[in-house]
Amino acid sequence: MSRSRINWYEQLRERYRPERLEVLLVGESPPDPGAGQRRFFYSPQLTADNLYRGVAVAVYGTDPTVDVLDKPAVLARLRLDGFWLIDAVGYPVNKLPTSARECALREAAPDLVHRCKALAPRRGVIICHGKVHAAAAQLLREDGITVLNQEPLPFPLGNWRARFVSGFRRALSSE
Repeated sequence: MSRSRINWYEQLRERYRPERLEVLLVGESPPDPGAGQRRFFYSPQLTADNLYRGVAVAVYGTDPTVDVLDKPAVLARLRLDGFWLIDAVGYPVNKLPTSARECALREAAPDLVHRCKALAPRRGVIICHGKVHAAAAQLLREDGITVLNQEPLPFPLGNWRARFVSGFRRALSSE
């Protein structure tokens, strides 16, 4: 992936960096759209944004004053409420074979621990992907970082979204 595409993800991410970081969300990597439209958690256009939809419903789905389909408003609200998403791996791995993805996550885990520690979220970290949880949760805990979800969360795709939402909500209430 070109450097300009990676910069696009990082520029969008930085727009929504909260002044006071409460909960750091950790995803797998920026998505590789292939030949399709670029998509991303922090892109203002709502497309097939499974992670965004899962987080938005988990955090605000019971609030009648929040329209989770109004992505720019929800992203702004997440920022104000101290939520911010980073990725374990800085380049897209979602289209790699399973073994290559897992290898990339294992290799990225020490740097992820360093970044999480430096960001110092007040409440802790929620790992939003099962493979990232497997690669990094124990390392984060060993370095004194609070991982709010004890169990891996499934990626909130289709039938897994309800399980992601309930697990995410449990993690938020686990303090």
